[in-house]
Amino acid sequence: MRNYQTDVKYLREEGISELLTTFKEFLQEINWANRCNFKIGT
Repeated sequence: MRNYQTDVKYLREEGISELLTTFKEFLQEINWANRCNFKIGT
């Protein structure tokens, strides 16, 4: 069983930056959709 602290350390060092990048891209897509008055799901 992996050590929880090791997982947290890994996520903080390796995962956070990638997660934030993905989240920023997600927000940019939403902003683009809003500017185009695009309704999600239609």
